[in-house]
Amino acid sequence: MKRSILCLLLVIIVVINLSVETSYRLELQGFDPSGRNTETIAELSSGAVVRLDDGERQVIEGNISAVIHQRAETGWHVYELQPKCHQRIVFGKSRAKKAESFFSLACLNFVARKRTKILLFSPELLERTYPGRPPIYYLSSILKRKGFDVLTVDVDIVGRKKLIELLKESKPDIIGGTSLSIQINEAMELMKLAKMICPEALTILGGNHATAAGEYLYPIHSQYLDMAVIGEGLTTITAVAEAIESQKWEEQRGEIPGLMQWDGSKIVKNVSAGAENPNSFIPDLPYNPLYNFLIFNKDDGQPRRTCQIMTAFGCKNACFFCFNSTNLRGECNRVKRRMNLGTIDNFLRDASKLGYEAVYFDDDTFTRDGNYALEIAKMCMKHGLIFGCHTRPDCENEEIIRALAENGCRYMFSGLESTVPEILLAANKTKDPIGYREAYLHSFHLKNKYKIPVSAFMIHGMPRLVNDGIIRWYEPDRIEDSRQSIEFAVYELDPTYLSMNVLRFLPGTPFAFANSFEFMRPVDGLLHGGYFDRKWLEENGKSDPRSLHPILRAFEGSGSPIPVHMTPRRCYEILTIAVKTINSKNAKYGANQTILVVDPWFEHKYLKKKITGNIVSYELAPFEAIS
Repeated sequence: MKRSILCLLLVIIVVINLSVETSYRLELQGFDPSGRNTETIAELSSGAVVRLDDGERQVIEGNISAVIHQRAETGWHVYELQPKCHQRIVFGKSRAKKAESFFSLACLNFVARKRTKILLFSPELLERTYPGRPPIYYLSSILKRKGFDVLTVDVDIVGRKKLIELLKESKPDIIGGTSLSIQINEAMELMKLAKMICPEALTILGGNHATAAGEYLYPIHSQYLDMAVIGEGLTTITAVAEAIESQKWEEQRGEIPGLMQWDGSKIVKNVSAGAENPNSFIPDLPYNPLYNFLIFNKDDGQPRRTCQIMTAFGCKNACFFCFNSTNLRGECNRVKRRMNLGTIDNFLRDASKLGYEAVYFDDDTFTRDGNYALEIAKMCMKHGLIFGCHTRPDCENEEIIRALAENGCRYMFSGLESTVPEILLAANKTKDPIGYREAYLHSFHLKNKYKIPVSAFMIHGMPRLVNDGIIRWYEPDRIEDSRQSIEFAVYELDPTYLSMNVLRFLPGTPFAFANSFEFMRPVDGLLHGGYFDRKWLEENGKSDPRSLHPILRAFEGSGSPIPVHMTPRRCYEILTIAVKTINSKNAKYGANQTILVVDPWFEHKYLKKKITGNIVSYELAPFEAIS
């Protein structure tokens, strides 16, 4: 008995005096030197940025993590790298390294758990007139800041094969996607695929379509879509990840704001999620050359590495065609939410360190607050970034335009929509169409004066408001309305670019739901998100109202329901007017050689661009050839 007690005491003494030396080491590795067109950038948690040559190895001592940006011939891959923990057991106290009690370390290792794995994807976008980053990078950024293990996949760039590979390799706990209404069929195909590969993973869809039309996703997609997010989603996706990780999902799933789920017999909506803190919208910055904006190319044609960010949220306007003005994502009373200037400055500094040379501000109206816009412009200049933005001419003056130009503004996008007063009133674009037209003339004159390239954007197919003094009603626009607007935009504004849309009925917008506009819609009654979804159409015995004629790829309208009077022949006639007007103006006068902006696929096949000396002209294929 005494012998057993002595042995036990000896074991206790040994255990008490055992300690573990712990050290951390971050091991960085550049690509194999045999690779071509490769690049590795490590963004350290300490704030430093390390660039690695091909084949180069660096070891950094300390408990420092990094976000690795690696480019190979197939594109960019972004992932988190954690330091390796090195431990050794020693007897007695250790002075050289951090020593932990062997017993404490054993307890910590016992309770330690693996972080929740999350894979976020953005589906294919079958028509892309403008480059752009998907919103998954806002979600991945906040999840990474919370410590979760996150992969992002832009399927439009890397393809479905790469998504399948990553699903099999990573075996995520949560699979999330975002989708516009025109992407919903691709998004649901990918969700179904993801559920087949990872049947235990929780699948979740966010984005504009889920917010405006989530109720039409169930029950038809319930076998592979576990839930939808209504609203902006940052807080919601974080709460879902935390509930999964803490193994409290079943207890908390009914309490997380912004979630919509199918309980087997009906849709269950949780309480609405409020508007997010704008300072939370700091995007990840994975790079791919396809994210570059051609408008920012250097004089020799070389691209500038381009990033994007939104600094203000919510829109004070309420245009009847625009989803952003519907306030469906959590905005209240059309209050403009803005990032703190310090947050923006940090983002621009970090972007510059990562080698970015240009930034596009996705704010609905960047110049809504002129002083705020000017401060941001100065930050861009400080960090060596040129920039572009969206704006409205009634939110500008010469002082602002001049100051933006001096601080690196290289592009401004303005939504003219139309110059016909009856159309501007019907679209709720302005209450003063004559003043609005004059503001455009003044704005474009100043931008040309200060040499800021500018795009005039138009929407064809919107209704006209008719008011005979007794009653008001709406009627379709006319071909002469389109001609008048095109000639004003090209001859009077002399823009660098002319970009045209056909009216698209976006779920949740007044043009899609108001009774007054039913005469234009290709369906009876409300045009909701189900009409974009092939499976919903099949299940409900509805014909597909979406227009898929190739001519609509010149108007960003392919795959969307459009007004019944906007036939392919009518769209072709409008495009013909634009081509003839641009050719005439470019050949005769104007400070700018106006460029007609269309989907690259359409331009390659049907719109031949010619440059003769300094003159730009276009040749449009016959209507019969566009098929």
